[in-house]
Amino acid sequence: MTWTRDNKPRLVVATARNPDGSWGIGISDYTSDEFPNRFWCPGKPAQSFTVTIKVEELAKAGELRFEARRRGPQFKNYRQEPVTMRHGQLTVTINPLELVTLRSLGQKN
Repeated sequence: MTWTRDNKPRLVVATARNPDGSWGIGISDYTSDEFPNRFWCPGKPAQSFTVTIKVEELAKAGELRFEARRRGPQFKNYRQEPVTMRHGQLTVTINPLELVTLRSLGQKN
């Protein structure tokens, strides 16, 4: 994926298993009606999304709790209520220029 000019994706999601066995998920919403001056390339109009993430490796794990944090224009590392993944699937809402990070609570092998 090229991030040098134009055509930046509205959403970016990444998932990884951490060395301690926990799971991490990051979701970024790259939309805004008014990009800060430090952005040299205009983006897409502001849009909030409801995102459903499916992690195939966790489909048989039953219920998993994830610590959730938000960073963006309105929040600076805001810790929200934990999110529950059921059978490898969870849903979160993300707002313009926001980053949501999720980390599973407890180890999962």
